[in-house]
Amino acid sequence: MTVPLLLDRGCVTRLADGLRKADELPYHLLQAAQWQELAAALAEIDVFVQLYNKRRKYELIAFWREAIGRKGAEPGTMYLVNVAFARTAPSTEELAEVTSKART
Repeated sequence: MTVPLLLDRGCVTRLADGLRKADELPYHLLQAAQWQELAAALAEIDVFVQLYNKRRKYELIAFWREAIGRKGAEPGTMYLVNVAFARTAPSTEELAEVTSKART
């Protein structure tokens, strides 16, 4: 899979890590019957976005079905919390400004 080139090396690393995480983590958590961790992984926005496409949507649905109803594993609720947090979280520019001011 080709990773888009970004100017910031840290962004490239995070994007590559996110792709690998979406590719491997849900499968391993499913095999280990780690239901809460599976639900949490599926609810992470970067993992959800990587799996929710034409090619992999049914893989996401299969993982989601396995997690639903397991004790303490509610990926839908976890996802909504993550989305709500992301909407209120500071932007990258705001974080960069705070970081630069903290260093001076």
